[in-house]
Amino acid sequence: MKVVVHDLLRLRSPGDLVSPERVPEWARYALCRAPWVVVRRAAVEGKTIPVGVRGQNRRQRFAGFVCLSSIVESVRPQDLSSCEAWKTAIRQEELPAMRALPEVHATLRTSDLSWGPVGSVGFELATHFPITHRTSDLDLIIRRNDLLIPPATLRTLLALIKRIEIRIDLLLETADGAISFLEYASGEPNILLRSVNGPTLIPHPQISALKGERLCPSQTHCLQPSLRSV
Repeated sequence: MKVVVHDLLRLRSPGDLVSPERVPEWARYALCRAPWVVVRRAAVEGKTIPVGVRGQNRRQRFAGFVCLSSIVESVRPQDLSSCEAWKTAIRQEELPAMRALPEVHATLRTSDLSWGPVGSVGFELATHFPITHRTSDLDLIIRRNDLLIPPATLRTLLALIKRIEIRIDLLLETADGAISFLEYASGEPNILLRSVNGPTLIPHPQISALKGERLCPSQTHCLQPSLRSV
């Protein structure tokens, strides 16, 4: 089984999480209620997978590891979008971030992008465990082979972000790491790449392609970069 960052993993038992540190009580409780973890951005050593445990709020995050043999199910973010998992979500109508997904899906499908929801929305769609709040952002990833975005696709993403009324945190994920779409669209000469080796500033891969399509200051409230390591 191959897993990558952002994949959600269901464990055989809450006790399958291992860590050199003491596992906090809230993390034990969270795993007992929903034995799911998310693959975090760190090096995979042998058959040990680096994962994170989610609590009920942003402050409750715990990094640990699981053995490959402890995984009984894995869900990729793009699996959630391809099956339109929000259609059967019990809380779709009451959560603004989840209500936005049909429009996101309709738009990104036309651009043939491999994408999916992550964060609290992705976790809830995969596990059916209510963890998303009414004020939650909509965290999305787009998986790409490289960081070169065609101008037409860039325009589509910018228009979508401007249209959606909630805050979107969009990451462009490649095998080498991820960058914030906000940083990409800003056209800055150097942008932050998040990789298993930590954050690194790299030259913008395609400033010339941006031309007049850069994100204007009035749009930045719609999409905030996140320096969280996942």
